[in-house]
Amino acid sequence: MNGIAWLEEIGRAQFAGSSVHDWLVALALILLGAVLGRVSRTLLRRVVGRLTRLSDTTLDDAIADGATGPLAAMVVLPFIELALHTVQMPAGVRRVGEAGVLLAFDLLLALIVLRAVDIGFQKGLEPWLQRTRPGSEHGLAELGRKASKALVVLLFAITGLKAVGFDVVSLVTGLGIGGLAVALAAQETLGNVLGSVQILTDQPFARGQFVRVGSVAGRVAEIGMRSTKVVTASGVRVVLPNKQLAEQPIENLSVVNGLTVEFDIGLVYQTTAAQLERAKALLAEIVRDTEGTHDDVRVHFLGFGAYSLDIRVCYFVTDYDQQLDVRDAVNLAIKDRFDREGLSFAYPSQTLFHVQQR
Repeated sequence: MNGIAWLEEIGRAQFAGSSVHDWLVALALILLGAVLGRVSRTLLRRVVGRLTRLSDTTLDDAIADGATGPLAAMVVLPFIELALHTVQMPAGVRRVGEAGVLLAFDLLLALIVLRAVDIGFQKGLEPWLQRTRPGSEHGLAELGRKASKALVVLLFAITGLKAVGFDVVSLVTGLGIGGLAVALAAQETLGNVLGSVQILTDQPFARGQFVRVGSVAGRVAEIGMRSTKVVTASGVRVVLPNKQLAEQPIENLSVVNGLTVEFDIGLVYQTTAAQLERAKALLAEIVRDTEGTHDDVRVHFLGFGAYSLDIRVCYFVTDYDQQLDVRDAVNLAIKDRFDREGLSFAYPSQTLFHVQQR
């Protein structure tokens, strides 16, 4: 038997219901598809490169560049489909293979759309976001991006399941009944999501501003779908659920001049009116001379307390991250200057006057 006859004999040999020749043809089809996919990927990148040089905008170029990989992978799928029909296999196995090809096509198409959504929000909205202050508009854009991606995933999941033979109507009905139970179990999560929508629409604060909610005070670092992250002056990161933020009073301590710092000073009742005026002038001078504060200083004689003559001081720290250092410098300077001026701080006390009887 010569070599050609020997090869023909091997080709006619049966393996798993198909000849070796058929299996080799199926393998060759898959390899051909992989090679063509690789070539098409290179060609698509070259086309995208030329479009980048010709186009005036970066949005379409970025979308085209993000789609090159999935499009090149799609080239392989028809060859896999042909390979499935080249060899003999049980009908059930063939159906599983064809369903896998359809699912792969659905996933690749979904990946293209998801990348387009990401790039559309990042590149398409970038000029508009640059004209707005960091805060609510950026949060709404991020919320819209995540909601759009979730909708895309849902739609392609439904189409993919329908393509492989699932009864989508029955599935959705079953999910609706089960979804009610899930919704009841996930009330806190849903409340946090709705709270984030309320925060982004009402705009009680923006990222970078200093807020106080209950006992927590700090700079807003991130406004997320479930929670808002606040960094305190000591560097501690506190995660506040958005539902809690939506239900509680929020103090926005940030104004145009910076972070608001407000405190009261009590002087003893033996302080004269002239000394009160001197104390007010000293407080304004100390704050203005401290580095990191705004020139706008507000000092007022607030009133007559139970144990003291109360002076209220309000000033602004221009740098959130330096607030503790600034407040430390202001407080030390007040203590030093008041001691030198002979101004006495009050504390809860009681003075007894003895009356001598004649």
